[in-house]
Amino acid sequence: MKKVAKKIAGKKVAAAGPGAKDNAPEPPCPEMDPRAGDKTPEVVAWYFRHRPEEAEARYKGRVFGKSGL
Repeated sequence: MKKVAKKIAGKKVAAAGPGAKDNAPEPPCPEMDPRAGDKTPEVVAWYFRHRPEEAEARYKGRVFGKSGL
């Protein structure tokens, strides 16, 4: 039983080590605000963090935040 626990624990440690980000599942996209839609700040941040290519296409030319005012 201890050997099995060590193997399982070893896999968890290995999965949490360097390069584990590539193997980690993508977190779900946050819910959109009905008024803001895909411009909801959390959704915009999620796209740029997890799907940068899609974010560039989706938000091309849009300005977000106070710097755009």
